[in-house]
Amino acid sequence: TSTTKRSGKSHHKEEVIIRLSIGEIIGQKVIIPNLPWTAFQDPNEQIPPDRNSPEPNPLPLLNNVTIFTFLGVPYAEPPLGERRFKAPQQLIHLPGDSPFIAFTLPPVCAQDIETKPTLFINSPYPYQINEDCLYLNIYTPTIASVSESALPVIVFFHGGNFQTGSANDWPGHVLASHGIVVVNVNYRLGPFGFMSLGDEKGNYGIKDQRVALNWVRQHISAFGGDPNAVTIVGHDAGAVSAGIHMLSPLSRNLFRSVVAMSGSEVSYHSTIGKPSLAFNNTIKLGRYLGCVHPVANEVWNCILTRSTDDIVQAVSPTNIEFNRYLFLPTVDGKELLAHPLWLLNNVKNGLSNPFTVPYLTGINTEDGIEAILEDRTLGEFTDFLQITHLYMRSWIIEYTFRHNYTMNREAIIEAIESFYTYWPDPSDVWKIRKNLLN
Repeated sequence: TSTTKRSGKSHHKEEVIIRLSIGEIIGQKVIIPNLPWTAFQDPNEQIPPDRNSPEPNPLPLLNNVTIFTFLGVPYAEPPLGERRFKAPQQLIHLPGDSPFIAFTLPPVCAQDIETKPTLFINSPYPYQINEDCLYLNIYTPTIASVSESALPVIVFFHGGNFQTGSANDWPGHVLASHGIVVVNVNYRLGPFGFMSLGDEKGNYGIKDQRVALNWVRQHISAFGGDPNAVTIVGHDAGAVSAGIHMLSPLSRNLFRSVVAMSGSEVSYHSTIGKPSLAFNNTIKLGRYLGCVHPVANEVWNCILTRSTDDIVQAVSPTNIEFNRYLFLPTVDGKELLAHPLWLLNNVKNGLSNPFTVPYLTGINTEDGIEAILEDRTLGEFTDFLQITHLYMRSWIIEYTFRHNYTMNREAIIEAIESFYTYWPDPSDVWKIRKNLLN
């Protein structure tokens, strides 16, 4: 590993070369201002107003935090052409001329996402959307040549119901400043990652994640990380993914612990337990794409001829049925040997043998912000202070109907409403807003 510096570059960034068995990678050394949200902030330090000024105005370097970033690092062959809708192939060599320059955030995996400015987000979506998306973003506070000891590693799987999201949404600079090597993973989504005929086809998004875990095991030591100290951290669908890897014999020994935030593999909404249902969902997608044939494999082959945009647009109007997305991790007897709930319930009798590792789970605070941003009715409000108790109740009623509660629905509505009401002052708009987000 070596560090270089090009003329004309800001003194905040230097180039770092990492040599791997698959080629050389050039990353960047980034100086993060020692603001209150970094690990080494002196609580007695007075921060002048100009400390928040961005480059090119130089920031004071004293007591600042150094992070090395490697963005858009490929971990598998691009899933294009003959590799489309197939299991990922291990990367043999870094693409292009060596060294590979890892300065830029990668494309995000194909998904149905608003790319234009919206009511609350007044700038266009900043990333390219592409099926060529199997990349990692790596953030490390050290590199192998200067590290006295290997650091623990977090491999982060993003959320988005297996339909949206990307590694780019979760910058790892601050977490890395706490002495952790952070690896954020892109994996295929929606039909591109989970279209299935109920057989060996499908679950490509989970297979992508496993290939990424294997990549980390093979190469993370060059980035200062300990391959034997890998924790999977997942949010939402990423938490579901972490649970699936715990239950899969194929993922054993690739990590030592799990942190699952706001998601569980045992939820009805997280997986498809019946291969026949996954089969039907693929046939339904085929109909929307004009791929109608009595032989299922012919429908599959026809879908493969359709463009990325055509598939995304075909999924959009039919993506949710019985309050579950059409394309999710599916029980196939290999990636998922059985439904996760069955696997966990049958550990004691020896019918199931999950990978036993420390497991921490919980629900993140204010996790409903994305749903709030997507609610078009909020356009009627000039600000969030106009969110009332009645508006909160309307969300609860819609939730209970959407989740197909049939037994004493009114009692369920009242119970949820009671739990999320701030009883000392039920009209407190700040508490209503916070409880709605939760």
